[in-house]
Amino acid sequence: VEETPEGFRAEHVVIKRALAGGGNVIGFLRTPTGKLEREELCRNDADIQAFFDRYSLKRPDNIPYK
Repeated sequence: VEETPEGFRAEHVVIKRALAGGGNVIGFLRTPTGKLEREELCRNDADIQAFFDRYSLKRPDNIPYK
């Protein structure tokens, strides 16, 4: 279990299209820059759940795709 970055909650988690190599990344959205913090590859539902488990966050029903 890792510490959630300061000021972030589960509502800040988004999935974005990866810029290199295709696929998607999941991370904490920093506004207003639109950059992700602690981003990691996200290939399937298990990767998404692992991200929430790593930070001890409750997974919301819908995760925004940006």
